[in-house]
Amino acid sequence: MDNALLGYKPFYYRWCKVGGDKEKKSDEKRPEKIKERLESFAETFVEPLIRFIKEGLDEKEKKGALFEIQPRTELNLVKQMCSLVDILIEDTKYMELMDEELLNRIFIFSCVWGLGSCLEFNDRKKF
Repeated sequence: MDNALLGYKPFYYRWCKVGGDKEKKSDEKRPEKIKERLESFAETFVEPLIRFIKEGLDEKEKKGALFEIQPRTELNLVKQMCSLVDILIEDTKYMELMDEELLNRIFIFSCVWGLGSCLEFNDRKKF
């Protein structure tokens, strides 16, 4: 199936539940509070940022799509961002004890570099 039709959401919500580690068994899930927080970030950060990159939509007006040095699909943007989150979360030893503030910081960092990394210099400033 074409990812333009399916979009990134099926991948993203599955990733929220189990993460992206290919060696992890499918029945191994993230702690519930982390899963719920990651799911809440979809509406708060992921969707608006992707709309801003691809269509130039912000809360007030349409400004035109940002220029990507290497064009990527929405799914590719989200996969790259999720990979960064996985790396940084797995690096913290006691994931179930992670506080909300640390998870917020990890996610925002991953959005900036996962979603915005292929933007042209001037559009990075806008992002």
